[in-house]
Amino acid sequence: MVYNWLFFTLFLFIFSLFGIIYNNKNLIITLIIIEILLFSVILNFIFFSISLNLLYGYFYSILVLGIAAAETTLGLTLVISFFKSTRKDLQINRLVGTSL
Repeated sequence: MVYNWLFFTLFLFIFSLFGIIYNNKNLIITLIIIEILLFSVILNFIFFSISLNLLYGYFYSILVLGIAAAETTLGLTLVISFFKSTRKDLQINRLVGTSL
């Protein structure tokens, strides 16, 4: 039963990796895709913890959840400050300075 959910988390992980690779337009969508990637990692920790009857997966999932919250807060703060200073749209190739 747990192994079926592992295929789901593998799909989420691969989907988010392709999303990071092929999304070069919008910064907010990239942040959302990174959150999906971290969510799939959290689910893997929890499912392996269930299948092995260990508590380490739960502790690591709480740790990764805290890191994801900090990453989202920092990323959105940078996006808002950039938007307030330039009043332009938030495209990644404009932030980097090169056309991707």
